[in-house]
Amino acid sequence: MSRRWPFHPPPYPGEALSSWVNRLAHALAIPPAVLLLNVSGIPDKSTNRYHLDFDPPEHVISTLAEKTGQEFAAVRRLTTRGYVPTLLDTLDADRDGVAKYTNQLAFLLPLDHRPVRHPYVLPWYSFRRFHRPRGCRHCLAESAEPYLRLHWRFGWTLSCPIHKRALEPLCIRAPAVGKTEVIWLEADMSMHVVPPQLLMMDAITLDAITGGICRLPWGYITGALWIRLLRTVLDELGVGATHAGTYRQTLKDLWTSVGRGYDHYLREWRPYERINQTYQEYFMLMAAKVFADAFEQPAMQHRILEMARSDMGILP
Repeated sequence: MSRRWPFHPPPYPGEALSSWVNRLAHALAIPPAVLLLNVSGIPDKSTNRYHLDFDPPEHVISTLAEKTGQEFAAVRRLTTRGYVPTLLDTLDADRDGVAKYTNQLAFLLPLDHRPVRHPYVLPWYSFRRFHRPRGCRHCLAESAEPYLRLHWRFGWTLSCPIHKRALEPLCIRAPAVGKTEVIWLEADMSMHVVPPQLLMMDAITLDAITGGICRLPWGYITGALWIRLLRTVLDELGVGATHAGTYRQTLKDLWTSVGRGYDHYLREWRPYERINQTYQEYFMLMAAKVFADAFEQPAMQHRILEMARSDMGILP
């Protein structure tokens, strides 16, 4: 039986695998790349955060579990694989992946108003956001030691609803010797005001990711349904005038609410995962307004509850 390492601090709730590996290496006073190379035979170039936090080889997971006394499943949950099949259906960017992911959901627009036009997109996976995650200054400051949350790598929230502040680009460095360093990659956004509607939506999304159940103003639905419903609305917000039909004015008003021109943007439309951070913020702000308005309308409440009674959103 493989001998355990003399020091093996357990992972924190919601921690990313790369973050835990950094802390393990720090406890053993060796660089993370050396730890992985010596134990699992993984070349230095393959120990980057993408491979560790996305879907690393099974033997890496099993070796880390053996050396630390953790359950295999617990270590796997520190990677994106742990979101399958609840929050994500697959880690493969399938053709028509977003359409399959939303499972024929429709909220703002009828289903036939949303054309399939974004092949080989993995829902919620944005290259820039995954490789340059955002985090909350207060969450890191309040932790016993700073660690990266896995869900910060994805574009499904813009704020920390716990501390009511925007998430900011960061890098966490854990040297073999010395204190872990948090590097903020942009100017301090501590004075950045997060709109209440966005905080409300991000709080629901955070519950979906971390707890699996979401509390809406008038009831509960599964996290699996909420995260797909949110992605559905983001898709609907990008529908062009040709397909919008009688809903064109609704979409135009939403774009106007964030200070942007509806027709101008849609001439260069791309799926949410492939747009820049600025436009992702516009989409999320519009989605927050959509849900805030929907929660006050009995007809929209009924629509969500009908979805919750379907196979995707069954509650006890």
